[in-house]
Amino acid sequence: MQIATMAKSPLRQMQYPTDLDAFRESRGGHLGGTMHCARYLGPRVLWDSSTGEFISEEGVAMTGLEHLEPEFRLVLQHAGEALGTPVHIDGVLIPVQQGNPHFRIYDIFTPEGSAPVTLWQEINLLADMFARIDSSTIYTRPVQYFHTASMNSDTRITRWLKTWTTRPGCGGVFFKDMEFVYTPNAMANGACVALSKRK
Repeated sequence: MQIATMAKSPLRQMQYPTDLDAFRESRGGHLGGTMHCARYLGPRVLWDSSTGEFISEEGVAMTGLEHLEPEFRLVLQHAGEALGTPVHIDGVLIPVQQGNPHFRIYDIFTPEGSAPVTLWQEINLLADMFARIDSSTIYTRPVQYFHTASMNSDTRITRWLKTWTTRPGCGGVFFKDMEFVYTPNAMANGACVALSKRK
């Protein structure tokens, strides 16, 4: 049995509150003005571009993901050109029946001391980037974010979530303010995850 090795990187994944009612109430009782994306059922992975480590939710250095590194370096290059600073990547592994697992980027974030990147900036940056590098990436794509309708009733939200979380591979929905900034080693501010009953 392989012994788990803790990552040398100090970075750990941002955690998300799961109380959607409290999140909604903090926004005046609705979800308007947020963006949402699927919470995929695969394992979350954080990539520290400074050490090259892939880090699990438990803070363990992951192996067997070397196929992702060239594509992550491409993201790093293009994001660095646009932002003037390196970025790190947080996302999820998507298992496939044959071959290496794919990866969906939830967020990119800058090192401590650099100008932060808001969700809105991330979405635009990644969309523009992958319009140019899509033909060079086999495994890596950003998740697709959508504008969230206001949904100010419990009934509407319940029905909407049931529709979303019955999609194959979806274990819930992330909701994030447009000005949300990913902060490692912290609980998210301005974001929430609604979990499905499936694990």
